[in-house]
Amino acid sequence: MHYAQVKRFIECWDGDNAFRKVFADNPAKALRNYALKVDPKEVAALCRRDKNDRIKIADLVKGHPALKAYGKYVEAINKFSLEILQKQIEISNPIFETWSARQKARFSTQAPSDWSEKNPFLAFSIELSEGCSVGCSYCAGAAEKLRSVALFTQENEMLFRGILGALTEFSGVDSIYGLLYFFTEPLDNPDYAKYLQAYYDEVGGIPQTTTAAWFRDIPRTRRLLVQSESLEGGVERFSINSLKHFRFCMKTFTADDLKKVHLVLNYPEAFSHLYKSGRALSLHDAIDGTTACVCGFLVNLATRTVKLVSPCIEPDVWTKGYRILAESTFADVPDFKAFLTFCQNTIMNSVLASDRALKFRRDLDIQLQLDNRAILKTRYRQMTIESEMGIALLRLIDGSQSPEGIVSSLSGEYSATKIYGLLNLWWDKGLFEDSEGPVQFR
Repeated sequence: MHYAQVKRFIECWDGDNAFRKVFADNPAKALRNYALKVDPKEVAALCRRDKNDRIKIADLVKGHPALKAYGKYVEAINKFSLEILQKQIEISNPIFETWSARQKARFSTQAPSDWSEKNPFLAFSIELSEGCSVGCSYCAGAAEKLRSVALFTQENEMLFRGILGALTEFSGVDSIYGLLYFFTEPLDNPDYAKYLQAYYDEVGGIPQTTTAAWFRDIPRTRRLLVQSESLEGGVERFSINSLKHFRFCMKTFTADDLKKVHLVLNYPEAFSHLYKSGRALSLHDAIDGTTACVCGFLVNLATRTVKLVSPCIEPDVWTKGYRILAESTFADVPDFKAFLTFCQNTIMNSVLASDRALKFRRDLDIQLQLDNRAILKTRYRQMTIESEMGIALLRLIDGSQSPEGIVSSLSGEYSATKIYGLLNLWWDKGLFEDSEGPVQFR
């Protein structure tokens, strides 16, 4: 069976409740309805019971040789994802790298292990519009209505290329990977394809595109897929916001058309999850989580603004699923570079100073047990502290004590070296508050 056909079967099963019912009663009829060329007995193993059911393709393929081609396709997709992660690992600016590692460690104490491992923690995103015309009910960034776009004028092109150059230089690598959207709709900008080409010229590849407006101009969407293929892009994504749109997508595009397109199914009939951030905070079936994947610089070319951000799962404080540590406006490339330098020297270069008042993160639930243990819990993870020194430190860290003061208080019981060692370990794990909110550069 061709992997594109198997992929489409999974999409139909996950995305269409009517298809699931018909396939359960009459597999041949269901396959005919969607022109699927698959073996019903083989693909039945791919049918999830509900949206919480998980299937490991690599294990499944061992008992179903007919799914081998699809298994190789999944491996190729995973390889592409790993290559993106590798580009982040290769960042050679030691200050940026250390800061990013601390943010990853912080996030890993908030999210399930598979989330924290798969989040690419991209170094940047450059949005090309102010606001969004789609207005998804689940928008994690709660994007406002579309106000303006940054057309590909000579001035904007020079600024865009200069920003890419500045980010590449700051990261200390030859090739960097980011996005040209965050919580905006890339196709709102009529010149999006031109920006993709300019990105390719500067970086040597193109970023992944996620669009919820794929259905508005089908010829343009097809041109986008052709451009992605010609510039050796990876997997693109269509956000599908209703069962009606899903069925339209199935009728409009063949399985081969969408072989390198991931369909993100965001509607009640589909087997999918929405995360509590942005507008989805009010949705009853949303779960704690975030879709934010930038750990670095969030740039908006239309508004000439830039922010230093980091993913988090703290919906009570950071409602959009990411923290903002610093922000600024910029008029030109030197302005933009000045902000990068400010972030490096003021925020990223932050260390556990001896006179810094220590406070555990607000999302950490610290529970002292009767058996001389302590548990630090978040929504998905927990950490156990059993050492006497660790318990003693926990009791002293209340937002007023500095490492210097803690050492003084415990000098008769533990050495300064051991105390600083444990405090620095907790700092590196991101357990302490490192920012109370965005710092305004200018």
